[in-house]
Amino acid sequence: MRNNLRREFFAQAGQRVRVALTWWAIADASPYTNVVLDTDLDLWIKSPANRLLTASISDDNNYELVDFNAPETGIYSLLVVASGGRPADAPPNYFGIAVATTRYSVYLPAILR
Repeated sequence: MRNNLRREFFAQAGQRVRVALTWWAIADASPYTNVVLDTDLDLWIKSPANRLLTASISDDNNYELVDFNAPETGIYSLLVVASGGRPADAPPNYFGIAVATTRYSVYLPAILR
């Protein structure tokens, strides 16, 4: 089992990139007032030149989010880092990753009367 998992994705220079990482959490008994996390995963993004570009590091939830503009065209690395406890790929740390890219951002101001 590994403490770090690496995935790759392509982005063009200037694209807005959003990445979400989420994993299972266990709710306590009814009325489900607490969430028990078996591990703490972090999300790191590295540029095509293998430099750390951005990261989401928190310890009190079961998700991490990043949002950035790609500085260059190429293959970016997404690292899922287990910062404590169980390795990143140990059950029940089944996780999902979503990567969304957009080429242009559109700003539409609200017009109020």
